[in-house]
Amino acid sequence: MGYSYRWFNILSKIKASGAELGLFGTPPKIIIKPTDVPVWVDVIKFSRLKELETLRMKVSNEIKDLEEYLPLVYADGKNLECAVIKSLRLMGLVTESAEPGFTADILAETKDNMKKFGFEVTGTTEAIKKESKKLTQLLEFERIKECNEKTILLTFA
Repeated sequence: MGYSYRWFNILSKIKASGAELGLFGTPPKIIIKPTDVPVWVDVIKFSRLKELETLRMKVSNEIKDLEEYLPLVYADGKNLECAVIKSLRLMGLVTESAEPGFTADILAETKDNMKKFGFEVTGTTEAIKKESKKLTQLLEFERIKECNEKTILLTFA
């Protein structure tokens, strides 16, 4: 029997209690980075640990995926364009960025190629007026577009 067990018995007989006897102090906190663990350790991991790691990866990927839509509410420039492309793809359109300097930012079409779109994307804090560069770009796209492409201006404020 250990010393702490005898101490506990004595205190319980006199109906008293005492603090834990800290013979060894507080154990150190173990911090493990996933990159520190060798690959061969996977073979001996607890199955529950493997399940939790898989769940963590799935949740982490889902968070990253959903965060990529956030620029729709605050960004401009390339970040906004990427979020718009992601959103258009979610809606089932085949979408890509246009070449730099082209009159539209994003070109898209339905999967069956029946409908085509040219999107001009802008993040702005003010109204788009007649003399706006974005309207000029849109009108130029209207002038040079092929077939029955639809011209669409997306403005995020």
